[in-house]
Amino acid sequence: MDKKRNGIIGGSILVVALVAMIGVVYAAYSQTLNINGDATVKANSWKIKYANLSEAKLTGEAKEVTKPTINTNDTNIGDYSVILAKPGDSIEYTFDIVNEGTFDATSTMLYVNPTLTCTGTGENAEADAANVCKHLNYEFVLPGAAMTNGQISGGQIKLANKTTLEGMGIKLTYSADVPVEELPKNDVAISGLNAYITFVQD
Repeated sequence: MDKKRNGIIGGSILVVALVAMIGVVYAAYSQTLNINGDATVKANSWKIKYANLSEAKLTGEAKEVTKPTINTNDTNIGDYSVILAKPGDSIEYTFDIVNEGTFDATSTMLYVNPTLTCTGTGENAEADAANVCKHLNYEFVLPGAAMTNGQISGGQIKLANKTTLEGMGIKLTYSADVPVEELPKNDVAISGLNAYITFVQD
């Protein structure tokens, strides 16, 4: 009985020893694979701006009361005031759109307020306002050949980085075809001359 027990114990010790030896053999095989390097993130910028705002281009007896200005961020043209004296008068300002950034840009929206607000005075105020407003046209004027690397397709502006679209315009016109009975009897104030262009990365 003791011999059998010793045999079992000895076999167990042998198995443990073999397992331990196998473990040592596996632990002896080891390899580390390394990757090394460095990188640089280049400077980038996103800036679309207005530049080179023109003098007023007047048609007929239109007059400029206050010149528009470009704000300090170069992203807004505003605070102008004009007078349209009779049918056929118009006033237009042109400007450049400059892509100073490192990304190409595409316009997603060229918006001009379609519902200008006209406010009449005097006894015929309401009729005067309605008659004037329906004969006004406020629009962007897209340039033709006056471009430097800018492209216009279907009203969409594409500007590669570091390029300029020259000669874009905004224009207000009082139609020449106003019937006599729809001429205003008193002055009519016009507001809501809002417009904007939205650009996204191309």
